[in-house]
Amino acid sequence: MFTAHTHGIRSYYQGFIGIMMNLIGFSIEAINLYYCFYVFGNTYQHSSFNLSLGPLDKVIVSPRYHRIHHSKSYHANFGVH
Repeated sequence: MFTAHTHGIRSYYQGFIGIMMNLIGFSIEAINLYYCFYVFGNTYQHSSFNLSLGPLDKVIVSPRYHRIHHSKSYHANFGVH
C-alpha cells in the first residue's frame, strides 16, 4: 500500500486550504482534525481492504469504488475531489 505519492502542487494546495480555514475563523485544532480525517480517508480509499461500510458506502468512498475509479478497464476516471 502506497498512498504518499502526490503531485508537488498538492502540498501547496493543502497548505492554502489550511490558511483559508484559519482566516475564516477555524481554530488550529479544527484544521488539524480536518487534516487527520483527510489523511485517514485518503489512506482508507487507497488501501486493499475489501470492507463494506453498509449504507455509508453511498457517502464515503470505499476502496472498492476507488479501484473502479482508477481502473483502466472502465475507460473512465470518474470521481470528484
